[in-house]
Amino acid sequence: MDDQDAHGDVVPAQSGSMGKNLYGLTFDDWCPGGCYGTSVAIRAASNPNTDVLRTILKYGDQDEPNEYGPNAINSLDLPGYVSALIQAIISQHPENVSTLLGAGANPNGLPLPMLSHNAAGFLRLGPHFADEQDYGMEDLSIYNRKHLLKYIPVLQLSSLTRGEVEQYFEYPAPSRFWSEVNFRTLCPVENADSIPALVAAAEHPDLTILRSLLDVPGIDTSFWTGNAQPLDIPNPATPSSLSLSSPLHAAIRGRNLPALSILLSRGFNPNILPLAAPTRCITPAMATIVDCDPWNTDAYRALREHLLIDLTIRTPVYNVSLLHFAVARLNLPLLQAIAADVPLDSAGRTALGHSILHIACLPLDESWVQMHSRPVFTSCRKTRNLSDLDVACEGIGDYLQARRELEDRRLWRNVPNVGPNKRIHPPRFSARPTREALQDCHRRQVDVVGYLLQNCPSLDLAAADVHGNTVLHYLASHRDINSALLDLLWSHDSAEEAWRFMENRYGFTAADLFKSGFNVNENEEKDFWGVIDKWERERGKEKEIWEAKFRGASHAVEHFYLPRLFVTIDNVGCVYGPPLFEYYHWKLNFDTYSKVDKAPVSIGSVYLSGSFLDLEDDGVIAGNTIIANPSKDPNDPTNNLSQAWDLEYLGPV
Repeated sequence: MDDQDAHGDVVPAQSGSMGKNLYGLTFDDWCPGGCYGTSVAIRAASNPNTDVLRTILKYGDQDEPNEYGPNAINSLDLPGYVSALIQAIISQHPENVSTLLGAGANPNGLPLPMLSHNAAGFLRLGPHFADEQDYGMEDLSIYNRKHLLKYIPVLQLSSLTRGEVEQYFEYPAPSRFWSEVNFRTLCPVENADSIPALVAAAEHPDLTILRSLLDVPGIDTSFWTGNAQPLDIPNPATPSSLSLSSPLHAAIRGRNLPALSILLSRGFNPNILPLAAPTRCITPAMATIVDCDPWNTDAYRALREHLLIDLTIRTPVYNVSLLHFAVARLNLPLLQAIAADVPLDSAGRTALGHSILHIACLPLDESWVQMHSRPVFTSCRKTRNLSDLDVACEGIGDYLQARRELEDRRLWRNVPNVGPNKRIHPPRFSARPTREALQDCHRRQVDVVGYLLQNCPSLDLAAADVHGNTVLHYLASHRDINSALLDLLWSHDSAEEAWRFMENRYGFTAADLFKSGFNVNENEEKDFWGVIDKWERERGKEKEIWEAKFRGASHAVEHFYLPRLFVTIDNVGCVYGPPLFEYYHWKLNFDTYSKVDKAPVSIGSVYLSGSFLDLEDDGVIAGNTIIANPSKDPNDPTNNLSQAWDLEYLGPV
């Protein structure tokens, strides 16, 4: 029978060491799982009364270290990465941090497999398993960075591949100019960018915690310190190398200038790129812009005064410069300050073909794009959104989530109907910027573009990105056209020709996009938005393929991904390609038949779509999803062909 103490707290019966009412422990203090699913030690670490934590560590059941030990981590069914030490740091209880470290807590906060698990979700061309149920300890042997790399066909830091560029043509909505189409936000996973422990400590103001971690034996800072930028994640990986951030980035994000100064004085590299997230990693100088709005000027000044600072570094894969990020904010004082250190003409173009003039003319996010126009919906594929979130919550995944939330919260009554007496969800892309936001953006856009044209004469209005879009295409795609900026650009010699005659890869000129945006009905969903649902279904299939691969049949000795390739067919019906992601030689036995007379035919080249394949123990490569992608040209003979494939394994390189 339980009793109550003088304060009304529940005290368990005397049935063991934890049955003692030491320091007034409540039922929630000692009960495994408690009310929230977190372990006992983690809850104690968040308690400002350090005696509670000491009691838990001293008298807790030693057979349950994940409940009562100094290295306790959160329960298996909870998303995110929380340990007792991480919790004590986030709660800003320095005595609890010291107590845990004294009791033998891992100073990095989490074991290496959990850090690898976190990094695995941000691999280039890897699976995006962001659902909460996917983050369980039971998956650590499968969902880890080293394991997933076996199935990815390209080196993580290599140049953008043709297949990845093709994804931008297929993706049915605008995406960020500086990262992948399937941009994965950090928000579903607690502490995803705040681990290991030193990263969490740098983001928060208590410098006692930061200094204690820097001096404790066993803390790993190897990837973040030194004069040279690491070229890749080391093998074997270290805790610091698997971080999606760094202590410098965290101090900048938290506007913790004292912490930034301490770290720089301790030899932390001011140019460090967290390569565990290769498609979204940025330098600390870039973080003063990307992770801080308004711009973190104090942190930028501290970095630029460092002897080792290099402000010309570009991001891997997408080749984005500090100037591109500065322009994306449409903040003229910010741009002028950066341009004083980095010449404007050094910005060049990104891997997707964007000049700084392109960036200045991009819409902020989907809510600024006239998505109700078919030509604009088809053509406008880039935004200047620097946020980890979709500002208007109108991205593909975010849109579906928003609809579910509206349904759950019964807010549908407050949105306009498109039919009588129908209980409906809000139309897609119904959110739009306020009049005040539009006016402010248009003014700042004119200021920034005028400054760029005046100080960087090499900028070309007719330059096109990978989509064939000029700056005028993007301006014409806005929901609310910036007429003052169009007037400014129209005074340039190449403006009229680019406006009237330059078609993008989808067949539209800027003038076409401008005209199509008038008189569109924004209160109804469009049939051409169906490609979004199709894309979501394809993403679902992709996840099933990855899951099948991980849990796959035991007969397969290796799994890999055949990338999208242009290949040539010889006279005897064999397709030869380059070594399969540097590990396998291969050829594709190819039989092509006319759909009309079933007779064999010969064609010169064909485009293969990507496919997952299994290399079985008898040397046979199994996979039946390899197909030829038909051309859009109705006169192309490959449109009338059917193909049968047999991939023959020729041995390792």
